[in-house]
Amino acid sequence: MKNNSTNRRGTLQAPLSGITEDHLATINILGRHPGFITIEQPKGGGKWSRMYRDRLADLNISDPLSAPLVDAYMTINGLKSGWRKGTNVGYLNSIFADLDFYKETPNPHADPAVQTERGISRFMEYAVEGIFPLPSIVVRSGRGAWFHYLLREDGSDRSVPNIFPALELWGRLQERFAHLLTENGFVGDPQARDVSHLIRLPGSVNSRSGKLVFYTVTHGDGGKVIMY
Repeated sequence: MKNNSTNRRGTLQAPLSGITEDHLATINILGRHPGFITIEQPKGGGKWSRMYRDRLADLNISDPLSAPLVDAYMTINGLKSGWRKGTNVGYLNSIFADLDFYKETPNPHADPAVQTERGISRFMEYAVEGIFPLPSIVVRSGRGAWFHYLLREDGSDRSVPNIFPALELWGRLQERFAHLLTENGFVGDPQARDVSHLIRLPGSVNSRSGKLVFYTVTHGDGGKVIMY
């Protein structure tokens, strides 16, 4: 297995500890593109420390038995190079939303994990009823949940290349999803809509809750991952 713990530009600046082969497979289900991905940790003051900025295909794990990374994030959409900014997004992987269920009915005595599970169940009931499509991936992020709708290129399962007018349509779908959520009583994070946004890495730890980040992938007929 390739060791990525070097300081060469583009590779890991620290081992991807605690990340298993299953986590790596999930990252590739979200990705599905030949572009780049960054993995970062917050430094405070709005600044980020990049642990990885290289091609998704070169991402590997080094020591899955070590303690999991804490507060590690990765880019949701694929990049043209190893710099995270909106103008550098080359592949559109999903329509997404970050829901903090504990903010819907604030209760200092309530368990956020219980509120999250109830919220996910309510969302899935709405999806079964046809109010929302069935999500491709549900992410339990430690304090809330993300819902992803994987986008695929016509004729393949690869991500949608960011060529005109794909980004404009992506933005309209993001806004429409946010509107549907609000219309049906869900509280989404309005800051979690931009095309270069980050999401917590599968298998990492949310330091606020102490919980592992867990991704659930939805499969449809024939066992294929649900994509749109």
